[in-house]
Amino acid sequence: MAPATTHDYVIRQLGTQEQQKAFLSNPYSLHDPYHFTPTDVHEVYDMIDPLKNPKLSQQGKVVLITGANRGIGRGIAVAFAKARAKAVVLTARDLSLLEQVEKEIQESYPDTKVLVHKMDVTSESDVKVAFTKAMEVFDAVDVAIHNAGLNIDLAPLAQTDTSSWWSQYEVHVKGLYLVAKEYLQHLGGKPGNLIHISSTSAVSSFPNQTGYGPSKLAANRVVEILQYDYPNVRFFNLHPGVVETGIAKLHHVKEMGFVMDSPELAGCTALFLLTPEAEFLRGRWCSANWKVDELVQLQEEIVKEHLLVSGLNAKLGKN
Repeated sequence: MAPATTHDYVIRQLGTQEQQKAFLSNPYSLHDPYHFTPTDVHEVYDMIDPLKNPKLSQQGKVVLITGANRGIGRGIAVAFAKARAKAVVLTARDLSLLEQVEKEIQESYPDTKVLVHKMDVTSESDVKVAFTKAMEVFDAVDVAIHNAGLNIDLAPLAQTDTSSWWSQYEVHVKGLYLVAKEYLQHLGGKPGNLIHISSTSAVSSFPNQTGYGPSKLAANRVVEILQYDYPNVRFFNLHPGVVETGIAKLHHVKEMGFVMDSPELAGCTALFLLTPEAEFLRGRWCSANWKVDELVQLQEEIVKEHLLVSGLNAKLGKN
């Protein structure tokens, strides 16, 4: 069976023709439901641009990125290179694409060293070797970013392939588990930062996504619990925006006229998450589309109301 597309989803799920037309005619339909700060952003802006904001400097830092061969992962790698990271460790299953990203960074940001490593994030031995190599070459992994993703179901559950459906949990949940486990062991109790690249699918109920969305939600919960278990390490769930990735191409998102976000927006937002100003966001979900200075202004409300974390939409417990 051919995979469903975003357009198929609209036709089947949005009810009336008027609703479908309104959704398809609004270029911000994939952004509007997740509006939180007064301003939505879609490109890198001065406050998160490492070339304009010295507070974002990653000088002396080593960052390991999964799924770094293209799209969001490539954008994250470039952002850290711009921020003068000591080194970026690029991992993915496609070595040839990794080498293209390596060449791009070496040509544009020669002060940042690049280590590429072919890695299946669902393989414990692969993940161990990647961290071991990074430690051997650079003697540290200061930041770990789990970006590897897979979205291949988009069909009613009874029509899905079992192996393909489960593989999304393998990449998103087991992959996060393996990366976090290895990273925490290498930290040995020292402070650190781990960012999980999440999705709006983790916080919404999209029809025909029993694999992708729930597996992303499960990964979100892992991050939230890790924050309790390892308080000296900062963990974040970051939605990267609507980026022209392989997943987006599968759903023909750009061709349908929806606004697309810069691949580097997520990377530069990740730089902000590593600053002291983002301390209140540890263990929480946030979007690269939210303007960070406006997000900081909402800090008191976010903490007091326990916002941006997973949970039931109900008031539970005794008074």
